Amino acid sequence: MAYTALATLRALGGPGALPPPGAPARAALVAHVKALQRPDGAWAAVAAGSERDLRFLYCACAVSALLGDWGGVDRPRALGYIRSCQNYDGAFGLNPCQESHGGSTYCAVAALQLMGELDAFFDGGGGGGGGGDREALVRWCLERQAEGGFQGRPNKAPDSCYAFWVGATLGLLGAGALADRARATAFVAACQDTAFGGFSKHPRQFPDVLHSFYSTCWLSLAGAPGLAPLDLALGVAAAAAAVPDDSSGGAAAPGSGAAAAAQLPRGDNGGDELQEEAGGGGGGSSVGQT
Repeated sequence: MAYTALATLRALGGPGALPPPGAPARAALVAHVKALQRPDGAWAAVAAGSERDLRFLYCACAVSALLGDWGGVDRPRALGYIRSCQNYDGAFGLNPCQESHGGSTYCAVAALQLMGELDAFFDGGGGGGGGGDREALVRWCLERQAEGGFQGRPNKAPDSCYAFWVGATLGLLGAGALADRARATAFVAACQDTAFGGFSKHPRQFPDVLHSFYSTCWLSLAGAPGLAPLDLALGVAAAAAAVPDDSSGGAAAPGSGAAAAAQLPRGDNGGDELQEEAGGGGGGSSVGQT
């Protein structure tokens, strides 16, 4: 919820809408993020008795990027947890030894981008350590394009929100142009309800706000006219993702904020959905398990 709240404030009021550096509310947010990181590097949703997985690790990185303050993130431990979630197929499960999924894969790749560790994670050097299989991950993402739209995992029906989850992952990896954007856009367009205007997860179903948002994100990512450019790593308009100075005294992560929106050129970048099938409950993230 902290990520959602900060992103909404930035979208509505710009950087000035957030607590200023030195404000007690900002320090409390950073302390809260730090308190929720677990010894294995993952983040919990709340302080006691909650699930923990890549969704909340991503949210911690997004909060840190929006604040411009990474004092609440132990990056080596976070990188270790991300690495433990990568599977033989190159993609990521929500937790170690869980099935690869488009939503959790986005969370891993976007978190790496926000921390400035994406290239190091796959190519070596820096804190990322290398060893991640970029080629296998790109292949897995491309294989998720089924019947024009993107599916979240093998043998599932395409779903409009995965146009963003998987499409943005490809964009962050520099491979967005490899997707068939025209077919993906046609699928998303088929999910729009002509009477109500919103988008559903599948064609000819009732629209909802979540799928309307992520369908619009895909259309921006694909270069549809009239839409604001998208920050791929933060999942918000690039104008709302400008990175403030790091109030903790360190440098902001080089991959955070609007820099992520420049991964691909415009036009070429190609309700809580419960993850019950992965063994989890609800949570504060919209990354589903469908």
